[in-house]
Amino acid sequence: EAYLNGLYFGNGIYGIKNAAKMFFDKDLKSLNLSECATIAAVVKNPSRFSPLKNPQNSYERRNLILRQMKDNNFITEEQELAARVKKISVSDKKHEETINAAYVEGVLDEASKITGLTTKELLLSEYKIYTYFDEQEQKILYGAVTDEAHLLKNKNGKLPDAMSMIVDNHDGGINAFYINSYINNIFDLRRQPGSAAKPIFVYAPAFSENLITPLTKIDDVKKSFDGYSPSNFKEKYAGRTTVRNLVMQSSNVSAVEILKMLTVEKSKAFALTMGIELDKSDGVNIALGGLRRGLTPIELISGYTMLANSGNYKDIGFIKKICDQNGNLIYEKGLSYKSIISAEDAYIMTDILKDTAKRGTAKLLSPLTFDTASKTGTVSNNTDKSLNNDAWNLSYTTCHTILCWQGNLSNKTENALSSQVTGGGYPTLVAKEILSKLYTGFLPADFERPDGIVDYDGDILKVSDIMRAKNEDSRIDM
Repeated sequence: EAYLNGLYFGNGIYGIKNAAKMFFDKDLKSLNLSECATIAAVVKNPSRFSPLKNPQNSYERRNLILRQMKDNNFITEEQELAARVKKISVSDKKHEETINAAYVEGVLDEASKITGLTTKELLLSEYKIYTYFDEQEQKILYGAVTDEAHLLKNKNGKLPDAMSMIVDNHDGGINAFYINSYINNIFDLRRQPGSAAKPIFVYAPAFSENLITPLTKIDDVKKSFDGYSPSNFKEKYAGRTTVRNLVMQSSNVSAVEILKMLTVEKSKAFALTMGIELDKSDGVNIALGGLRRGLTPIELISGYTMLANSGNYKDIGFIKKICDQNGNLIYEKGLSYKSIISAEDAYIMTDILKDTAKRGTAKLLSPLTFDTASKTGTVSNNTDKSLNNDAWNLSYTTCHTILCWQGNLSNKTENALSSQVTGGGYPTLVAKEILSKLYTGFLPADFERPDGIVDYDGDILKVSDIMRAKNEDSRIDM
């Protein structure tokens, strides 16, 4: 009984009774022989043999099981043949379990990490796990991620893997999470962040080190850095322009130039203050989000939540607390934070990302009527550079931070994203839908300008930068 109740069937489905409901919308006792064999087939490999995800694999393994049942005299040859000819017809109902499945997976992944117990041990325990789950936000997010209008097939007819997450800025709790593909563990999933890494690995630390201001002018032209020659998207270069414009248009060349000035060591040290440990071999590629080990989605969204919280870093998680069967507290997340950058530097970064949402790479968000900061990122396929493997949008308001990703979990060229799927496209459309439905009855407050920020020459500066900006060569022209 314990085994059947703890079996995992993929898609966040645990227990054979839930599998019957999810796959066939039936009570367990109502299943026919074909359906029973189909459910049994899933157990060997829930990702490979799920009738929801891989119907052909499921069909073939069901038939194998039926043959073995006949060979071992559990069923007759007539019963085997009758069950074989039955088509596997799975339910198309969107049960709450389907909508919430990925969130449940994330909770169990985190609980395992906290307690050291396996998922099965957790399910059979009497622990009570309290989460930050918000039912309404989960439905909004699920609808946006799975909307066919937001998913573009590639030339091989393959839909992108897609994922989104909503984090509450106040407590760092994950209110909603969904991914349309099977992953082993959200805390172990690593992807290349591309340009979505620039604000947290290049610009925020450079502002903090007083190396640049929004008015700093840089020559955005094709350059080589000790033999490394990055290119801007579609080989478009802005010429001599400000840092604000460079962030808005996501210049690759200038991001590398500023990182060189900041130094790789300081960028890595900055990342480490947020618990992000970059590989020793990572060099100037950090500027463009090309990392040896990649980032987890939770690491990436944590950096943006830090900016949304005026430079204060908070741990991100699904779980508020865990109690044992006697009500004793085993774990509690808490609301403590760590100051990473000043409120002034966080505000400057946010103000530039607000412009990115209005007229930069995330301009699809421009119709929103409340303060929204946003950054996009796109990573090309390793084999065919005309196709993409990852497309990101990270957006935040004063209330929430949102991550939207579409990509190619297999990294195989045949499953790569269409070249039309970039961070500023479909993931930003998903973010727009989530944000437009997230606030009902109220709108998030505007980002509050700290006292240390002043208007200067059509932009904003820290008071400490004014004297430097008034000097002839103050804008760190390069």
